[in-house]
Amino acid sequence: MTNVCRRKEGQELDIKPPPFHLPLKILISLFLVRSMGYDPLKDFRKIFPFKTPEVIVKKLLKLVLMSLSINSWAMAFDHSHQGWTTVLQNYLNADSLVNYSSLKNNPEELDAYLEQLQGVHESQYLSWAINEQKAFLINAYNALTLKLIINHYPVNSIKDIGGIFSSPWKKKFFRLLDGRIRTLDQIEHDELRTQFEDYRIHAAVNCASASCPPLRAEAFTAGNLDAQLDEQMTSWLGDMSRNKFEADKNKIKLSMIFKWYRTDFEVWGGGLEAVLLRFGPAPTDELLGNNAKISYLSYDWSLNDSK
Repeated sequence: MTNVCRRKEGQELDIKPPPFHLPLKILISLFLVRSMGYDPLKDFRKIFPFKTPEVIVKKLLKLVLMSLSINSWAMAFDHSHQGWTTVLQNYLNADSLVNYSSLKNNPEELDAYLEQLQGVHESQYLSWAINEQKAFLINAYNALTLKLIINHYPVNSIKDIGGIFSSPWKKKFFRLLDGRIRTLDQIEHDELRTQFEDYRIHAAVNCASASCPPLRAEAFTAGNLDAQLDEQMTSWLGDMSRNKFEADKNKIKLSMIFKWYRTDFEVWGGGLEAVLLRFGPAPTDELLGNNAKISYLSYDWSLNDSK
């Protein structure tokens, strides 16, 4: 993975442009005094003989352009991810199943959203707040998974897209952040898990399969991200088709995801039991208090297709 500088929570970027108004005010002042017959460049030559006034003015102009560029980046990207929410509203039903057939025939809205995502530059992304980065990548993963499916539809499972020696999650079919990220595996494992260390991500990314946590019916957004991730965890654990809490049998049967990524829940969530107590349904306290047996359900890779 490419070694890039990352901004951590509560940490400022090492290099920040000056406020836009400062170099602009200096430039305006220079031109105003020249219009009154005084040439400040002559004095610059006397005071700074080693650096010409022209060089100084060029540097000021560069700072102005840098400020304008970063400000335009901040305004250019739609952090509400409305394009993705529109796709979900049109093609996701109440049971979290996707109408892939209709989406394949009408991909324009999805393609427009993906074009917006792929237009984001690495430097632009690194200037965002942590939750803006995280929401961007979660939404990108889910939207690109739908794109992968409709590129090969009809299929019975996302795993049908791969082969014996290939994986659908390693297919290079998009370019994010100036082409540094090319696969779904890179988004999930090299970026989301490695950079943010948030076990709740497992409840947010959707692998287009029946046993995956349900696809959320709206885009993840920076301002609501923590609440949305908490809701995803509660909804996922409370879905008895994906996890089972059987008080009468003193058994807990969890999604295989909790086994595959147990280390994430242990290290970042304070332990699997702590995560279950925080987000699990009502019987969880009683079951864990009675040392309920924890096992894992078989994973259903059939496509989450509404057909």
